[in-house]
Amino acid sequence: MDTNDLFEQIVKANPDAFEVENDDCPMGDDCSIHFRLQERYEDSELETGRYIDYVGDYVVVTEAAPLSPLEALMSLMDAMEGTFDGFTSEDFHTTVIKVGEGTLSDTNNLSDEEYNQLVVHDQSFNRWEDFAQHHNDTVKMVQGWN
Repeated sequence: MDTNDLFEQIVKANPDAFEVENDDCPMGDDCSIHFRLQERYEDSELETGRYIDYVGDYVVVTEAAPLSPLEALMSLMDAMEGTFDGFTSEDFHTTVIKVGEGTLSDTNNLSDEEYNQLVVHDQSFNRWEDFAQHHNDTVKMVQGWN
């Protein structure tokens, strides 16, 4: 069994340990995952970030490509040891998800198939310099749908 399979089994066996309810979120009412808020986070030095915009029935998310479970676990371990020096992914993506009047947190418990049915746009790009512009262009595209 590889590490990714092991990590997946741990998460499936202990789902409550990896799920944050709105009341338990460390961001509180400022969380754009649990509330329909705009988010702008970027770290140009590490070339990582996350932008979130709710536009009508959709949410537009631009971020560094997700880490595999193994990469996430290794990053967490590095952070706990004080040796974490940033993410190494050079790939970014913008995803548009239909959430209706809900939020991103409403997609947490969906199966992969259910989640994929809500994704209406998913595009990857490689240049950090395009991060903000790519997100803003996608937001304008979605605004045209409403």
